[in-house]
Amino acid sequence: KIPLVFFNKFRVKYNNKEHTLEEGKLYSVPLDNITVDYMLMSNGSVHVDYTAPDGIKWYYILDKEGNVKDVKFPYKLEEFTIDIPEELELRRETTSLKNGFQKIHVDLKWNKSVDMIVDAQGKLRQFSVEGGAFINHRDKIITPIVPEKFRQ
Repeated sequence: KIPLVFFNKFRVKYNNKEHTLEEGKLYSVPLDNITVDYMLMSNGSVHVDYTAPDGIKWYYILDKEGNVKDVKFPYKLEEFTIDIPEELELRRETTSLKNGFQKIHVDLKWNKSVDMIVDAQGKLRQFSVEGGAFINHRDKIITPIVPEKFRQ
């Protein structure tokens, strides 16, 4: 269930009601004990700010097509892990980099993939998930999205 959906730069759906975003207007929506503030910017992007009851904040910038273009996490990226369910993984390729880091590419089912760079201690330094990911900021876990009909 996705209670708040940005499906293009000017339209948003919340509680099964659609409305058109006005440029520069701040919107605020309570979702499951989290406050979501969002605004359509003059360049067509949407800035989305989440605030949990304990004050933890995270921030996303969505492009005109609704893709996440920037993310600000409440914790350092190196504190997060990427959890790839074993049944999704098709192929994994690891390349050692000159600085001691590793570049890891994982092909997943349903035309999805994960790219990540980890340091010599295995801490996450950079990542990209083709096909979307669920980010649990509280537990610091990033999980590729599985199509609903294939979830266990």
